[in-house]
Amino acid sequence: MTNVQSGKSVVAAGTGVLFGTILMVVGAASDNIGLAVVGAAALMVAAMVTCLIILLRQLRDTSAERRALHQQLEGYLAAEAGVVAERERIRKDLVANAALTREAIDRECRSLRQTFEEERFELTSRAYRLGAEAAISGALDVAEPPTATVFRLPIRQAPEVSARAAVDD
Repeated sequence: MTNVQSGKSVVAAGTGVLFGTILMVVGAASDNIGLAVVGAAALMVAAMVTCLIILLRQLRDTSAERRALHQQLEGYLAAEAGVVAERERIRKDLVANAALTREAIDRECRSLRQTFEEERFELTSRAYRLGAEAAISGALDVAEPPTATVFRLPIRQAPEVSARAAVDD
């Protein structure tokens, strides 16, 4: 029910109360019991309609609840805005931290490569120096393989074999 319709209902109920009161007063003044009863009935119906209108208006009035819900909605929106801002701040911090970590890893990698190259150069230099010293000292010269003398030992035969050989002859 809109405010205009509610206003019309209140005017109609007020008119009914006024009309019922007039009928009841006129009926009582003229000793017409029927008119007085009709006026009292109209007055009671109009009063009941007025009470129902007031009751329905109170039941349908949700302005307080709407205000509370609107305030709650504003609180939720503010909280959501805070969460979004915090999420964005954390995302920016993560991106910055990732960049710093990447730079630190690159620096460490360059340092390790430089250390590796220096150690490799030292090892290579040492190997060439040792090779040159070995060549100068003659340690790398190919030596003649030693010759060996092989002695032939007599073959020993088992005693049975020699006895058979004697029998066969």
